[in-house]
Amino acid sequence: MTSETTSLAPTNSAPEQWRQFAAFVKRPQLPHAVRGFTPAALASVLRLLLLDLMLMAVLLLIVVAVEKAGFVLPENVLSSLDLNIGMVLLIVIGAPLMEEALFRSWLSGKSSQILALIALVVLSMGGPFLAGFYGMGDEAKESIALLGGAGILLGIAAAGFILWYFRGRAPMGWFARHFRWFYYASALAFASVHLTNYTEGNALLLLPLTIPQFILGLLAGYTRVVNGFWSAVLLHASHNGIAIGIVMAAAQAA
Repeated sequence: MTSETTSLAPTNSAPEQWRQFAAFVKRPQLPHAVRGFTPAALASVLRLLLLDLMLMAVLLLIVVAVEKAGFVLPENVLSSLDLNIGMVLLIVIGAPLMEEALFRSWLSGKSSQILALIALVVLSMGGPFLAGFYGMGDEAKESIALLGGAGILLGIAAAGFILWYFRGRAPMGWFARHFRWFYYASALAFASVHLTNYTEGNALLLLPLTIPQFILGLLAGYTRVVNGFWSAVLLHASHNGIAIGIVMAAAQAA
């Protein structure tokens, strides 16, 4: 542990966990090591999920009150999605994996994970980018698909090698010193990306509608640096899964 990192004690109850999270959000500081996949870490994720659901319920009540008052909220494009098995798997598994890798894998402050993410993104996007120069005919589309698939596999392999080769290294000092800004920026960027869920309205006016994603970003960022990357993916996937389950249940009841 250095002067720029800290050690967070394990919690034994939900209120204790939530107080620790609130203190972390108020003053983010990078833990010197993650706890890893343990029963205590799994319990921590479940407590954070409970907090997430409670906060989402409060926000839902606010939305209902706003609509009852006569305000018309912009339509979310997700409300018109065909929730087939492929789409559900993408939302519950694919999106959490991709978004957590993009927005929170690097919050560890370790050079290996930052370099691994860069390699994954560059190689995954490089194939389709090069294929795009050939036009948008059927052959180009096939090339994009083939090169995209090959790029993703190559990116995963390169990222895995980088993580293995640079394993065991401590977080970068400058990153740890400025961690709070990276933590806040990660949550804000994650929330801002979800502005694309709305096809109309001013971006600034739409920002309040991304509060659920901002809260999830804070929770996921916290558990990522405390318990490990797996925990952020699990929390995100559980959040999406429960949300989709509620939407599908409501559709069945309608």
